[in-house]
This record gives sequence, C-alpha cells and structure tokens, in this order.
Amino acid sequence: MKITNFAIIFILILGPFWFSLQVKGNQIEKSDQLSNRYDQALTISVDDAAKSLLTNVKQDFESGYGSDKNTSANRTEAFNTFFKTLSLNFNVENPNGLGVLQAYIPVMAIVDYKGIYIYAMDEYKNAENVLIREHVEMPMKPYVYKDDQGNMISFTLDDYVIAYDKAQDKWNEGFREEIKDSLSIPLLQNAELFENVRRTTILNVVQDEIEYYINRHNTYAKRLGVTYRFTMPVLSGEDWQNTIDDIGVISFVQGYPLGGGDTYNNYALGGSRIIKQHDYYGTVIDGIKYYYRDDEGYSYPVDEVFPNEKEAVKKGYFPLD
Repeated sequence: MKITNFAIIFILILGPFWFSLQVKGNQIEKSDQLSNRYDQALTISVDDAAKSLLTNVKQDFESGYGSDKNTSANRTEAFNTFFKTLSLNFNVENPNGLGVLQAYIPVMAIVDYKGIYIYAMDEYKNAENVLIREHVEMPMKPYVYKDDQGNMISFTLDDYVIAYDKAQDKWNEGFREEIKDSLSIPLLQNAELFENVRRTTILNVVQDEIEYYINRHNTYAKRLGVTYRFTMPVLSGEDWQNTIDDIGVISFVQGYPLGGGDTYNNYALGGSRIIKQHDYYGTVIDGIKYYYRDDEGYSYPVDEVFPNEKEAVKKGYFPLD
C-alpha cells in the first residue's frame, strides 16, 4: 500500500477526533472569556449596589451620627442598582431576559448594621390575581446571642448593643463600655471575649441565612425550568470575615449557562466603604474631664463614648496626653 493511501486512512480515522478536540478547545476558550467577563460584571454590580447603600433615605441618618456604621442604608436603591448594572453587563436588554437571569441568582444579601437582609425569589399573586415570581426583601434577621443564663444581646457591626439582663429583668442599650456596669451580663465585662462572640454570632447568622435561602431557591428555580442544583459555595475564611467588617453586599450567581454544557458560578462582595473610625472615651480624673482614643490602652472608667474628638470637645473634655 502506498504511503499516500496510509495518509488518507490516517486522516479519515483521526480527522473527526482532531475536529472534536478543536471544537472543544474553542468552547473552553469561549467559556473562559465569558466567565472572566461575568466575573467583572458581578463585581461591578455588587460594588455599585454597596455604594448606593449610602444614598440615604433621610438626611438625618447620614453616617457620623452616633456610629460610623449606623446609617440608614438605602436597601431598595442598592437592590435596583445591582440588577440594573448586572443586566447591563450581562447584555440582558428586556424584562424576559432579566427574569431568566434572576433565576440563576439565588441570593443577594445586605449585611446591615443591626442585621442581615436577604433578597431571594418568592411568589405571590398581584392585584389582578396573576402569579408573580421575583426577588423580594425578606424580614431582617438580627445578630442575636443568648447565653446559658438567659441573657440576650443583639449585636451590631460595632460595639453598640441592645441587651436584656435576665437576673434584673431589664433592657438597656448603648456601647458596651457605657452599659456594662449597669448590667450583670458576664460577656459585657470582657472586651476581648465580647469581640470574639460578637463576630462569631454575626458570621453564624449571615452564613445560616444565606445557606437557607440558597437551598430554598431550588424550589422556585425548578418551577422556572432550571435544572441546576443550587448549593452553598465554599467561601474563604477571609471573605467571610470581610462580610462583617462593614455594611455591604454579597451576591451569588450559580448555574448560568455558558454554552457547551458549562455553567458560570461565582460570588462577589462589596463594602459600602464606611471607614471604621475609633471611638473616644470620656473619663474624669481629679475632677477634670478627659477623653482618649479606644486603642490607647488606658483603663480609666468610661463615662461617655464619642464617635470623634469634636464631639468630646463639645462636651467639655480635654485630650488625655
């Protein structure tokens, strides 16, 4: 048999295999390009949503009143901004396309000052008795901790708490340093333990709520014809910690088709970038009112807590040098 005949047979046998590899390679490259584009789109959308949280509903609640993180977060604006930016960057240009995209977004969460808000798929009938399936805001889940003695503390993203003293049958609220001596709750007496329990409690609430609503999304996704199984993704410890450092947004996209059987799965975090400032403690030493920053290591009794030096000076306090 001539060499040319061998070559023809070789091509006939291996040609389809080479072609299949080429097609697969092109599909992988296309999927990678789309994934990178969607990564950027999701990040931009979450960042835009986080920034819009500070478009406050009422001027009186602008940051700087009492706590740097206790703002009136504009959740509706954040929600609308997220989906507007995401649909634009995913090249979704009509309501039907947006509905399809939302089917692959199990959760958008806003980690707020006193609790977490979840935006997830739900269904209801409108005024015309038409069944509607769309993302809606779920009730806020507060960061609540209860100890073995029945004491209860509702944490925030800083040291401000709402606490119930079981022994005294008494409620109080304020910064830990301000109210710890008026209550018999052991956790309030230990700053380091308080911080550890506070962060752990908030993380547990955030994780549990997100996992619950991601799993719940499977019911609605199935009704929309989505066969993908939505599950809680693995986030790094650093990412989880970052979610509770400030008011912010976290969102997930899962199972979004890339073509060729591939799907897009990712999440993004966006902080509102409310820079955490130090608290300033007011104390009285030898009849003179002084203030000092919370990280200066003094152990003087705290009479008042201020968000900045200006407020301390207004109350007649002098810097403790």
